[in-house]
Amino acid sequence: MARSGATRVVVGMPALVLLVTLAGAGAVSFVRVNVGIANVREGPSTKTSILGRAYEHDPLQVLTRRGAWLKVRDFEGYVGWVHASLTEPGPAVIVTASRANIRSGPGTSHPVISTAEYGLAFPVVRDAGRWVEVELGDGSRGWVHESLVWGAD
Repeated sequence: MARSGATRVVVGMPALVLLVTLAGAGAVSFVRVNVGIANVREGPSTKTSILGRAYEHDPLQVLTRRGAWLKVRDFEGYVGWVHASLTEPGPAVIVTASRANIRSGPGTSHPVISTAEYGLAFPVVRDAGRWVEVELGDGSRGWVHESLVWGAD
């Protein structure tokens, strides 16, 4: 996945960002893509058409599970199937604003250390009120306001 100002190319369906509702769990939890590129398919099989791709750290919302396959929906409403082995538990967010400032601390009084474009996903380190600490591609950390992203709490 592209990081720190690099361009991210999405083929077919826009980058998938999704929450996960585990069957029987009752509570909403999150998973994220744990490989560079995960094909999102029309059905729960590698024999079905590829609708699009999800990229490393993209959060995914699971609508249902069929065997080793997860039916997912992204923040834009696209629905498809991804193999569960291509995901892992863990919070992540994706930028939903056209551009989001990444700050050195949780608040607008902290300096901007980077910016992120629409569709860029980050693993979440922790929350502080309405601010989310994320891990940047170079391993450094920064803070983004929750109104600019979609994904994990």
